[in-house]
Amino acid sequence: MKKILLTLIAAVATLTACNDAEYKIIGNGAYINESLSAKSAKVVITDEGGATEITPCLSSAAPKDCKFRLVVDEKVLEEYNEKQSTGFVTLPEGQYEIPNEIIIKKGEYTADPVKVNIKPLTEDMIGETYALPLRLVSEDGAVLSMPQTSAFVITTEAITTSSLPQFNGGPMLKSEMPKGPETYNEYTIEVKFQVSNTYDRDRAVFINRGDNSNFVLLRFEDPQRYDGNHEAHSLVQIVGRNRLYMNPSFSFVPNKWQHLALTCDGSQYKLYINGAFAGVKDIPSGPTTFEAFEWFTKGDDSWSRWGNCTILMAEARVWSVCRTEAQIQNNMATVSAKSKGLEAYWRMNDGTGNTFADCTGNGHTLTSGNASTPKWIEGVKSTDESTPWQ
Repeated sequence: MKKILLTLIAAVATLTACNDAEYKIIGNGAYINESLSAKSAKVVITDEGGATEITPCLSSAAPKDCKFRLVVDEKVLEEYNEKQSTGFVTLPEGQYEIPNEIIIKKGEYTADPVKVNIKPLTEDMIGETYALPLRLVSEDGAVLSMPQTSAFVITTEAITTSSLPQFNGGPMLKSEMPKGPETYNEYTIEVKFQVSNTYDRDRAVFINRGDNSNFVLLRFEDPQRYDGNHEAHSLVQIVGRNRLYMNPSFSFVPNKWQHLALTCDGSQYKLYINGAFAGVKDIPSGPTTFEAFEWFTKGDDSWSRWGNCTILMAEARVWSVCRTEAQIQNNMATVSAKSKGLEAYWRMNDGTGNTFADCTGNGHTLTSGNASTPKWIEGVKSTDESTPWQ
C-alpha cells in the first residue's frame, strides 16, 4: 500500500521583476515577498497534510488598514507553465485552505506571514502534477497590487512509497503491441533503475526491434575497460538509425537509483542522465517505427548479458512527443498517466507477479521472460538515492 508524502516547491510565477515604470505608475504597490526571489522553499507533507507561508508586502507604508485577499488565478499557472516548460494543473478546490482576508495595518509594510494549507493527495490524484497559482488582490482599492510580483505559484510533487520488482538477471520485459507496430515522428524514452554492476557489455536497457532505418537501442557498452574516466561498460550507448552510435558524457553508477532519457525530434537524438544533458547526435530525418517495447533484454548478441546483475526498475515510459529538458527534470519521480503524447507508462508498482500494467490504458502490458518471479521490495521511496539489495 502506498504512503503518500507531498513536497511543496514554492516558485515564483514569473522570473521577470517589476520595472521602474510599473512602480511609478502604481506608486505604492502590494506584492508577495517570496516572488522577489527565484529560490525555492520546500515543505515535506505527510499523510497529516502540511503548510507553507507567504508574506504580503507593500512598497511603502500603508496609508490606512489595507485589506487584501489571495485568489486562485489560472492565468498565473498558464504563464508559469509556458515559461518553465511544465505541465502543472491547478489543485482542486477543497485540497487547499487560504485565508479569506489579509490586513496590512496602517504605517506597516507587511502583513503577518500567511499560512497556506494543502491537504495530502488522495490515492486517485497520484501521478498528476498539481500547483496552486495565487494572486494577491486588493479588497478595498486603497493600494493596488503589482502586476508581476503579486503572483506566486506553489507547486506540488507527490513522493510515493511503493513495492518494486527486483530482478536477478535480465527481466526480458516485452510489451504487447495491441494494434501492431507504432510509428512516431518524434519520441521520448524514459526509465528509472538501479543496477548492481556494469561488468558485461551489450546489456540492452531498451530496444524497439525495428529494422536498420528504424533501429533504437540503449545499452551498456563502452568503454571495454576502465579508461581513466569511466568504468568498463558504464556508458549507456545509443545505437540508432542506420547503426549510428553515440556515447554519453556521464557514466552510470552501480547501486544507486538513476534516470535515463532519450529524446528524438526526428532528426536529432539527445540523451539525459539524471536530468542532465549528456549528449546529442544528428541522424537522418524521418519517423521511427517501434516493433516492440523491450526493457533489460538482449541487445545485438544472441544471448543476454544480464545474468550476473541485479536490477530494480520503476517509471518506464514511451512518448510520441519530444520532451524538453525541463519536462524531463520536473517529472523523473512521477508523471500523469493522462499526459499528452504518453503512449505507454509502467510504474512497475503492481506488487506481485511477472506482468506489469500500462497506466495509460493503451494496452501495452509488459510481461517478463525471466523464468524467476521478481522479489518485491517494500518501502521504496521515489526520492531514495539507493535501495539495499535483498
